Amino acid sequence: MPDKYERLLEQNIRAIETSNRVADALLEVAKGSKEITNKLNDNFILHSKQADSMESQVSVTAKHIEEIRKVLMKWIKNLAILLFVTVGGLSILKLLGVDLTKLFN
Repeated sequence: MPDKYERLLEQNIRAIETSNRVADALLEVAKGSKEITNKLNDNFILHSKQADSMESQVSVTAKHIEEIRKVLMKWIKNLAILLFVTVGGLSILKLLGVDLTKLFN
């Protein structure tokens, strides 16, 4: 009978050793997973900072574009008014029979 108990003891020892190897392998996987998670967090923080800086640049650019648009619209309105007044004035002078070529000669 001692052979039977010795075999059971050896099997038990092998099972414990296998369990320890599995536990060590799982620990290594956990360490690798932790490193990968840290890298992902660092990259996320970096991308978040870059996105915030790009957002601020876009808002500044949008403000500049809005200012340029306001100035251009002001000039276009003034040119439209000037053109309207000029064409209207020439039409009225033509209706009145005034010849502008004679005025400037």
